[in-house]
This record gives sequence, C-alpha cells and structure tokens, in this order.
Amino acid sequence: MGATLAFQRGRHIAVTFVVNALPGRLRQVTRILAVAIVLGFMIALVLVGYRYMQMQSFQTSASLGWSMTYVYAIIPVCGALMSWYAFVDLVELVSEGPDAAETASDISDPPL
Repeated sequence: MGATLAFQRGRHIAVTFVVNALPGRLRQVTRILAVAIVLGFMIALVLVGYRYMQMQSFQTSASLGWSMTYVYAIIPVCGALMSWYAFVDLVELVSEGPDAAETASDISDPPL
C-alpha cells in the first residue's frame, strides 16, 4: 500500500534530467510513452498477481488459520490502484499541451 501511495504522489525514484532537457512537445511525448509503459506493466501486475493469489489459496496462516488469499490479494489490488493512477496521469498528459509539460515537473504535494 505504501508503494501505491508513493506512486500516486509521484515519489518513486526517477531520473528526470534527460526528459526535462527535451523541448516541450518531445518532453510531453516522452512522458506519455513512459506513463503508457507503466500502465501496461501495472495491468500485467494485476493479472499475474491475481493468478499468484489463486495459486497460494491453499495455504493458511499459521497463527490465525486464515486463507493466505487475503494476504496475497494486496498484489492485484495495489496493481489496480496504480493502474488507475497511471490512467489518470495519462489522460492529464494527453489533454495538456506541450507547454504544460514544463510546469508538471514542478508540482509538489499540497501542504498538510
């Protein structure tokens, strides 16, 4: 769940100096391509995570006797949440113009 929160806030490690050095339109296309790749990876994570959850459903936790399905369910659930966040980012990038891509890298979390 922490990785999902970090993904939503854009706090995962990223090397952006090359992308930030690109001209406006090329920067926007590069970001769209990167987010589309991330979206594809997250969808694959949901599918593989769901299969893995099903494979481990025969296990039970030692202390509570619960099915380990509940533990492994976090993989497809978080993958689905990150897919949603990536989709929202993709829509925002496509709807913005190339000039808006310059200010997108300066956005930080709102103050608490």
